[in-house]
Amino acid sequence: MKNYIILFPLIFIFFLPLTFVLFQVANGLTQSSLEYFTTSQFSHKLFNSIVLSLGVSISSLFFALISTITFFSSPQRWTREILSLLLFMFFFISPIIYLTALSKLTWFNHLSTYTQSLSVLTIKFFPLVSMILILSLVKIESNSIRVALMITSSKNVFKYIVIPQLYKPLITAFLIVFMLTFIHQEVPSFLGYRTYAEEFLSRIVVMDNIGEISFMTIPFVLLSFLILGILTQILNKQLTSNSKSSFLLFQNFQKYTFPVIITFSALFLFLNALLVEELFQINIKTLFIDNFSVLKNSFIISFFTGLLGSFFSLLVYRFIYSNNSKYIKSGLILFMLLYWLLPSSLSSLGLIELSIYLNDYSKSIGYILLIFAYLLKIVPIALLFLISFELMHSPDMFLKLQNINTVNIFKHITVPTSWTTWFTLTIVLTVFSLNELSSTVLLIPPGEETLIIKIYNLMHYGDFASVSFLSLIQMSLILLSTLLIGFLLRSKYDYA
Repeated sequence: MKNYIILFPLIFIFFLPLTFVLFQVANGLTQSSLEYFTTSQFSHKLFNSIVLSLGVSISSLFFALISTITFFSSPQRWTREILSLLLFMFFFISPIIYLTALSKLTWFNHLSTYTQSLSVLTIKFFPLVSMILILSLVKIESNSIRVALMITSSKNVFKYIVIPQLYKPLITAFLIVFMLTFIHQEVPSFLGYRTYAEEFLSRIVVMDNIGEISFMTIPFVLLSFLILGILTQILNKQLTSNSKSSFLLFQNFQKYTFPVIITFSALFLFLNALLVEELFQINIKTLFIDNFSVLKNSFIISFFTGLLGSFFSLLVYRFIYSNNSKYIKSGLILFMLLYWLLPSSLSSLGLIELSIYLNDYSKSIGYILLIFAYLLKIVPIALLFLISFELMHSPDMFLKLQNINTVNIFKHITVPTSWTTWFTLTIVLTVFSLNELSSTVLLIPPGEETLIIKIYNLMHYGDFASVSFLSLIQMSLILLSTLLIGFLLRSKYDYA
């Protein structure tokens, strides 16, 4: 009962911004606003969004399959660890940083805006697909594969054992990347590739009142609910096997392990080298002093948001896995994921409406709303993070620890066994908060800056030396965070 008393008010507050937006849609929907969806302007931008989303989803699946096969064909544990760390870093880095580095290449600037957007977003999202596939394949019973290989060919084993368990994760990954690309706003906006999400963000920036653009949220909401509905059907059967598969089927690919890992490592180093090139022309000490307050401000806000996000997501996670109803579990998980599949600008729009309702535009309220917007985006990621850990852990023990209420047992058993997970979760959420751009642009108090928004603004002004310096600071923080995560998890999870 205590769980319900604590959690329900938090969930109500969590969905308040979306409620404000939907209320504005219901009140502001008119014949003239509906006519927008019949214009060539809408159809052209929707077409661009769909084409880009399909392209990124397909290319992400392609590179994710390569990295997944490399992971399971790696003969040594250290090679799997390096590949895992590289995937984490590629996923943690903001697309704006990739764009900053790649824009130094003359040939990249001669590509079409579609190809540029496709390249940047593929680098961003293929690690996510890789993680989904790796977690799915790890759960396939290894003994069944060994026995099957004794009596039939690897081709038949792959066809009749692997594919039936792999097609659902593939569809899931495809749909998630499709929606994350569809709602992505920053890269197409900077490159001038006209998408529906980019149009939505640009209209928010110049709007006079929320009612005049609230109708534009309809495609995002409908598409996200559609994808969540499909995911519900796909994921209704929970994986229960705890045996980690070494995946004998991929042993024939061992000769490709090192070339793939070297290629990914070279790509990461190459991106850094493009940024370092500018540093020889500037005074690094002066730049650091000039930007110290921005760096400090960004880190404090992001770390505080990470702590809050960890606390709230652990509360939700504990409630989910202590509840006996399958429908409440899956329903709550999917509804929490809703904000992950909606544009950050949409939830920010609801928070802008909330500030108008409160009639308070002070700096403190601005920062509270900004942190609120960050939480809406990172809590779904935290839940996915915790669920993936549950898949890698003994479920009975994990649930047992989550349901302990005795203070002494919590202090002497739960904290020593779970602190690495909690601290890792805080680091992950801090990194994602550092990268959040759209919410920051719309909600940060006037005159204030964070690291990612300063990078974005300086890119528009053409100050590439400062952009490179700040981007390297961001990438250094991500590198240190990733190494720390690897250190914390190395002894706890073989495949973490």
